[in-house]
Amino acid sequence: MPNHSQILPEGTGTSFAEWLRSNGRASEDAGENLFSALRRVIDSLNLVSVTDPNGSITYANEQFCRVSGYSEEELIGRPHSVVRHPDTPSDTFEDLWKTIRSKKIWRWLIQNRKKNGDSYWVKTVIVPILDKDGGIAEYVSLRTDVTDLEIANRKLRETLEIRAELDRKKSEFVSVASHELRTPLTIVRGYASMMEDAFASGDPQTAKRCAEEISRQAAHMSELVTDMFELSRIESGEEPFKKEKFNASSIVSEVVGNFAEIGEKRGVPVVHEGDLESFNVLADREKIRRALHNLVSNAIKFTPPGWWVRSGVKKISENRISLYVRDTGTGIRKEDRETIFEKFVQLENPLTREHEGSGLGLTIVKRIAEGCGGTVELESEIGRGSEFSIVLPSAGTK
Repeated sequence: MPNHSQILPEGTGTSFAEWLRSNGRASEDAGENLFSALRRVIDSLNLVSVTDPNGSITYANEQFCRVSGYSEEELIGRPHSVVRHPDTPSDTFEDLWKTIRSKKIWRWLIQNRKKNGDSYWVKTVIVPILDKDGGIAEYVSLRTDVTDLEIANRKLRETLEIRAELDRKKSEFVSVASHELRTPLTIVRGYASMMEDAFASGDPQTAKRCAEEISRQAAHMSELVTDMFELSRIESGEEPFKKEKFNASSIVSEVVGNFAEIGEKRGVPVVHEGDLESFNVLADREKIRRALHNLVSNAIKFTPPGWWVRSGVKKISENRISLYVRDTGTGIRKEDRETIFEKFVQLENPLTREHEGSGLGLTIVKRIAEGCGGTVELESEIGRGSEFSIVLPSAGTK
């Protein structure tokens, strides 16, 4: 541990802070001496400060003032906590004081706060300076500004964490997807074997039923694979979200028109409510069209013949517009509303007693809504139906 009387040159004052201020001018005639050179090097590379034994600042160099945003006059006499960042744990400072009060050197990477509130990071070394009797005279702090490096490291860590999370989701997705595909494939193999037996025994009716079921399972697998690829592209960022201004009612009208014939065949009229010239939204038009397609398709599946599905647009606030799909179907139980947007969650359709669809449709709706800066909301009542809403940023009425 350096001793105060040993480290200072003669004639420079009674403290380290005074020597630093003196710029090592022990003798101008003698030229630049070793201590002057040392001071210049320290000052140019570091944020330097000196405090008394109680922690009040007695010296702050230009680098410290420049980085922190405080003038020397604002710092002198104040504790070092003036630049303390609230995110730095209190036990860091407890360890600091415990170490330097025991006359040991303390080192750490600290996040500090500038006068304007911005953060900066410094590699810190605090050295206790002892007087001739071995007591603590003051503390000298040397700090190296590593803000740029720390920000780069944090961005790298965030990138690695995101990549690790994407890899985890990918593995999870492939595992679940392979299970979901295995079920219809097993069914197809079973019906294919039955169809062979039916042809061999001359039973065309059974063969026909088997062929119909194989066709249905093939359609299910096709839907599942399509939804899997779409969700994968959305979650991986392969398909960036566009920001387009478009008429919300026109996209609703388009989707409703696409389902008119399907709804009619199932005895479930699909109706467009509201004014075609209503509100504009700012979102990815094609992705919103797909999300509405999923919602209307689900509504038809869960609505009994003789009832209806309605879709339209309504204003939620000055800045938010809702594109909704309302059905008069079976409704969704409260406990199911918590999980219905998760991957591969399929509710049993009480009308058919079967699980229909890929189990990804509503997950895709949620990802699309969020990717467009919006949300998806659900209101439902058992026996009365459900209303799904995609709430998007408004782009005005013109």
